[in-house]
Amino acid sequence: MLEVDEDPAVRAVVITGAGRAFCAGGDVKDFADNLPRIGVLVKELTTYLHGAVSRLCRSDKPVVMAVNGVAA
Repeated sequence: MLEVDEDPAVRAVVITGAGRAFCAGGDVKDFADNLPRIGVLVKELTTYLHGAVSRLCRSDKPVVMAVNGVAA
C-alpha cells in the first residue's frame, strides 16, 4: 500500500479473491485444531491484520472490496 499511495497513476485499489467465499478473519478450523495455542494464534492474526487494515483505512485512494459469493 505504501507504493500505491505514492503512485499518482493509481487512482483506486480493488481487492478481490478467488473461490466461493471471502473472509477477512481467521480460520476457525485452524483455531479449533490448535486450541492450546489459541492465544498466540489470535495475537499473531490481530497484529498482522491490524497493520493491513490500518494501512487501507489511512490510504488517500478509494479502496473497493470485490466480494465473490458469501462474505464473512
